[in-house]
Amino acid sequence: MKPDGGQAFPSGYKRFVLESGEPSHSEGIPGMTLRDYFAAKAMMAVVGATVRSYDIFDSDTNKRSIAAECYEMADAMLAERGK
Repeated sequence: MKPDGGQAFPSGYKRFVLESGEPSHSEGIPGMTLRDYFAAKAMMAVVGATVRSYDIFDSDTNKRSIAAECYEMADAMLAERGK
């Protein structure tokens, strides 16, 4: 598994409620990882740069390829960040 950089933002909490309606405890809900955040930012740049080329989004193969490239960019950013 590739390093994900940990959580990008503090996570929320989910409350568990007993049948009586009383809260029993809270458990953290994992949020977006830093890798996901970096990939999302890269995707925004790709989409923004290609807004006039809608045909690149026509096929599932192209979509998967673009998504993979965005995660590769995120991995490169995490590696550089770790130096």
